[in-house]
Amino acid sequence: MGGGAGGGLVGASVNLAENIESLAQSGDYKYDSESKKFGEPGLGGAQVIKTPDPEATATEFFDKLTVGADLDSVGEGTLATFQGESFAYLRLQSKSGGPAVNINLNVGGKGTDYKIHFIKIDTSIESSSK
Repeated sequence: MGGGAGGGLVGASVNLAENIESLAQSGDYKYDSESKKFGEPGLGGAQVIKTPDPEATATEFFDKLTVGADLDSVGEGTLATFQGESFAYLRLQSKSGGPAVNINLNVGGKGTDYKIHFIKIDTSIESSSK
């Protein structure tokens, strides 16, 4: 398949680390510069991004994250592969329900490997609790 999804980042890259840095700098999603992970800590080591529309947010996040990657349909999702054995994998239905993105960044034998679950929030409840 090849080619990358658009997603709004400037300039195509085939380097997941560069895409992560650009996406983190955009401020569109919560990013912890210490752990180098998007979202908030959740259960079982996974991260969580809360949103009114989990499927749309997960798809948009994945599209921005995977600019310049080779994309292939694999199983129930889409696999984006990058230089250096790094990859990201989007499933719109994970085992725990709802969409999830796996990120595996491999740089010189070291890397980050984690999952982000996109969880639906009710914005009327969130607004009234503030």
